[in-house]
Amino acid sequence: MADVSAVPPNSESTARIYWTAFIGLFFDYYDLYLFVYLEKVLAREFVLGVAQSSWLQFVGLAGVGLGALVFGYFADRFGRGRMMLVVFGFYVAGIAGLSLAWNYESLLFARLVASLSLGAEWGISHTYLAERVTGTRRYRFSALLQFSILGGLLAALMTRFALPVIGWRLLFAGPIVPVAVLTWVRWHALRTDDRPSTAGSTLPSLGTAIQQTAGRFALCFALSSLTIASGTLNVFFARDLPQSPVYTILFWGNVAPGMLAGAWLVRRWGVGLALILYAVGLLMLSVGAW
Repeated sequence: MADVSAVPPNSESTARIYWTAFIGLFFDYYDLYLFVYLEKVLAREFVLGVAQSSWLQFVGLAGVGLGALVFGYFADRFGRGRMMLVVFGFYVAGIAGLSLAWNYESLLFARLVASLSLGAEWGISHTYLAERVTGTRRYRFSALLQFSILGGLLAALMTRFALPVIGWRLLFAGPIVPVAVLTWVRWHALRTDDRPSTAGSTLPSLGTAIQQTAGRFALCFALSSLTIASGTLNVFFARDLPQSPVYTILFWGNVAPGMLAGAWLVRRWGVGLALILYAVGLLMLSVGAW
């Protein structure tokens, strides 16, 4: 794990720390969910079968997990600031590849590269924030960081209003310019953050940590898997509903109170009780939806 003690708790602006983490996640989420909204468009463009479309969606989600593992390891070794800059490079390469894809194979590869950047950004940004925002503020800012998922709302609105005008390729290429600007901003914010972990390789410590907390790890892993699965299914379902822009905004906006409520529960009653309440609520909602 990173040497947190080397980071003075009040040495940096909390706002700068937050926005440095937020901006990358927002555009990564935009790309992830834009692919969901454009699934049928891409299927027609590249004459894809059901299996090929499914593989594109699978690679997108599997790449998130792989990116978190691989880049998380390198972030511990070489510094989070450095890797957050590298991740932006992967993201630009991924979305440029998506906008220029000429066949199924090139589309699949670009999809993998872009999803790797989301997984990397997710893990590194949350850890970067948690290490630098201490005390009770950590829960609040961790919840606020989840608002980056509203990149999915931007994807939904762009698909509805911009797709007929500029086409799907420019929807993917659109973030390149703002991300290039943000890369320059992130470079100035993070170029001095070159503090790698002093603990060496994280792999042995990770295995030991999982063994020591196997029950809690399994519970959190199962809940996270269910959350991602149900959330993705909800997006696919809502995408095909004949809904107005108002309902689209409400669909994505409902995540905000849940995130803030979760942070409040954790702060007030602890992680254990918050997880129990969350598990019960998720089960009830899933059964009701079924």
